[in-house]
This record gives sequence, structure tokens and C-alpha cells, in this order.
Amino acid sequence: MLFTLAAFAFLGQSPDDDWKEESFRKQQEILRKRRENGGFISEEETAEIQKRRLEVSSEERMLREVQQGKEGADGLDKWKQLRDEGKIKTASSGLVRDEDSSRLGSEGLFAERIDAKLPYIDSGYVPEGEEEKDGGDFFGGLAKMFGKK
Repeated sequence: MLFTLAAFAFLGQSPDDDWKEESFRKQQEILRKRRENGGFISEEETAEIQKRRLEVSSEERMLREVQQGKEGADGLDKWKQLRDEGKIKTASSGLVRDEDSSRLGSEGLFAERIDAKLPYIDSGYVPEGEEEKDGGDFFGGLAKMFGKK
């Protein structure tokens, strides 16, 4: 192993530099396309960008509809259905962790907020019967202590 590393070092290239060559080729392709179009984006690239934006916006629209829901309706079942169908990406299905942020046993961070993809972000979650308990409202409890109703 040491001999092969020494041989590659003598030639000026290590065996792990293949990713550099691939990145360089991709960069050269991007620069070639820019020269051809005078620095502007081509029509096919514009169409590809619009397609990706449409996919993202449709996912966000579906998620927003579930989160805001009808008055009094619980969107958890609909959210679970969309998640299981792969239409909503969550931490357990679909989102990819950033490999560069994995440290000391951590699996890494997500590139976006995962709590924004949960069903109760706009309304909060209150378990059934919780709103009827006495003492559930701190300030209401203080008012009752001082005799106000």
C-alpha cells in the first residue's frame, strides 16, 4: 500500500483524486454552456428549472392545505397518507442528511427545517379533553384565584 501511494505521489496524483477530475469536467461543461449562450440560461435549462419549481411548489401546496385544514378538522390522517405515498418528505421518509455535518456519532443535519413539514405547525396540537381541564390556562387560573370569572 505504501509503495502504491509513493508511486502515485511521484506522478503527482493520488488514487483518491478521481472526484476532482469529475468535478473539473462538470465545471468545464457549465462554462462551455455559458460561453455558448453568452452567459444566459438556455431554454431547455429554463424548462428544467420550471419543472423542478413546480414539483416543489405542489408539495408545499399540499402540505399547506393539510396544515391549515378546515375549521375543526384533524389533518393527521391526511398528512400520514401523503407521507406514505411519498408526496411529503419527512425526516423518516425522503429527506437526506448532509454528510459533511456528521460529527461524533451524529448522523448529520437536514438541509431544511423538518418541523415545518409536520401537520400541526399552524394550529398546534391539543389532546382531546385537554382544553376542558381546570388549570389548563395559567392566566385563567390566576383570575379565578382572585375571584374574577
